[in-house]
Amino acid sequence: MPHTYYPVVNFPIFADNNTKMEEKELSTQLEDTFVRFQDNLDAVVLPKFKEDLRLIYSAYKTVHSILLKKGFIHEDPYKSETKLSEITLPATTGFTDSEKIDQMSIRLSSYEVQLDFLLNYYQFSMEFLDIPRIRLVAGLLRYISWDQLGPSAQDPVTKALAELITKAKTGADALSVGLMNDSLEQIRKTIPACFKPLKDITDFSRELYKIEMRAKVFSGLSIKSGSPVNKEDLIRQVKKAFPSAMSGKPFYPELAGEVIDEDYGPGGAELKETIVRRFTIEASKPKVVRQAVSFTGMLLDSIRTMASAARYLEDAVRKLVENNTLMQNKKATGFMEKFKQWFSQLSSKPEADASYELEYFDSATSTTKREKIQFESFITDVQKHVRVFNGLTVRGGVMYNRMEKADENTLFSFLEKQTGELSLMYRRLQGLDTFFKNEIPREQKEDLRGIKIELTAIKNSMARATQKKHEYIARKEESEQMKKLGIK
Repeated sequence: MPHTYYPVVNFPIFADNNTKMEEKELSTQLEDTFVRFQDNLDAVVLPKFKEDLRLIYSAYKTVHSILLKKGFIHEDPYKSETKLSEITLPATTGFTDSEKIDQMSIRLSSYEVQLDFLLNYYQFSMEFLDIPRIRLVAGLLRYISWDQLGPSAQDPVTKALAELITKAKTGADALSVGLMNDSLEQIRKTIPACFKPLKDITDFSRELYKIEMRAKVFSGLSIKSGSPVNKEDLIRQVKKAFPSAMSGKPFYPELAGEVIDEDYGPGGAELKETIVRRFTIEASKPKVVRQAVSFTGMLLDSIRTMASAARYLEDAVRKLVENNTLMQNKKATGFMEKFKQWFSQLSSKPEADASYELEYFDSATSTTKREKIQFESFITDVQKHVRVFNGLTVRGGVMYNRMEKADENTLFSFLEKQTGELSLMYRRLQGLDTFFKNEIPREQKEDLRGIKIELTAIKNSMARATQKKHEYIARKEESEQMKKLGIK
């Protein structure tokens, strides 16, 4: 098979290099498209997806309970001992007629347990739903072929379930038959509706994976601009660097190939335009359905949304530390600057925490203000918040459990404090990004690491958390007002 060679080009959404105006405009358009698409997934698609899964689970429980009551299957004796940390698909292998009852009892019980785990322990957000988890969800939805439920089904579980359902309906009371038929119809109708959002979630997760691969793997490879690139050799380089750069994540060579095609291939611009079209949201406002309110649940949701900024804070800090090193080692140009560097080296004094004066716009006074920050102290503070935020999203952890048990007032106070501190960190990160871009000498700019992507993601997390907090306040005030009027 002939090798494919591509000239190296840069994808400006992932690096701050000098590029053509058209590429910059496409980069900005792609970034904005991703942000809007993720907003729509988190705010509209994923909540609806979860509700559809809940309908499937409820309908399946009805079918399962009828089969148990009629004695066509029995309770799984090991069900109560099942401890899950991740979705595990039930067995799909065939079985003999003598094994059928035992195997179907175990598998159908396991299927119910997996659906329950999905609904109660999965976080329906793009930060949580990575590619492996999405594949597990898709596998669970495909485990039983509900649209082929009959004696001609090829899948042994589907075929055996069809036989059990037929037997359960035979001679059963009208109520049980009606419940069984309604539940089966609900499942058949709802499962196909789940695959459209599941495809959107899958496709977008692939793009998020490619973004992370660009930032953590490709950025560390020695690829000279203007030099030809062998696609197969570059994939091998990526595979070699992948375990240390993206530890714990699976490597998908086909996605590495897509990055190479889009960033270094001759048709890269067209591929990026296709991505923009794929993830462009049409201007239509979804209908909002009011549901029963859990005020502590709303606050926890807002807190975890805010905490999702942790990974982006971590990436931003890593890049700014590199920029600070670049800044401290910048080449001296003038006589006085060279003299100061020489004198500093001669004195051999320990390096102090670098101090930088940043500018920011104060919206309260509509004026530009300045503040001086100690770089290392600020980075340490951000890293401390990253540890706290990560603790808030790890189910079963100390911080997670503490928040689960906290009362409403404690949660609200914590949310207010942390969102204020996150806003301050965002402002200072943005200020440092601008400072380094302005102060690093021109000849060293190619080594500068920009944090535009991270800033956009942090801002997006803050906006979503603030929106959820305002919704909590509005619903709380509404509830208090109704109580005063004597309305339950």
